[in-house]
Amino acid sequence: MSVGAKTRNISAAVVAELKLTVPQKFEVHLEDQENPHNVTAEQVGAYTKTEMDNKLAECVKLTDIYVDAENYLCINTERISDGQD
Repeated sequence: MSVGAKTRNISAAVVAELKLTVPQKFEVHLEDQENPHNVTAEQVGAYTKTEMDNKLAECVKLTDIYVDAENYLCINTERISDGQD
């Protein structure tokens, strides 16, 4: 044991209590429907898939997307503006 390391003697009763309470607390956690469980895009103000698809469609046309010789998905950016024009 390293110098300054702290040790703790846990009694059998404490271990037994933990074995009973940890699974119960885990079940409560799994049933929790509050943030971040089952949070929707609307609840956090994020774009939905449709909204995001529409935003991307404004910038990238399907003809701008291609797969290169190394099988990487690429976007032809020559036509895409930087938002300054």
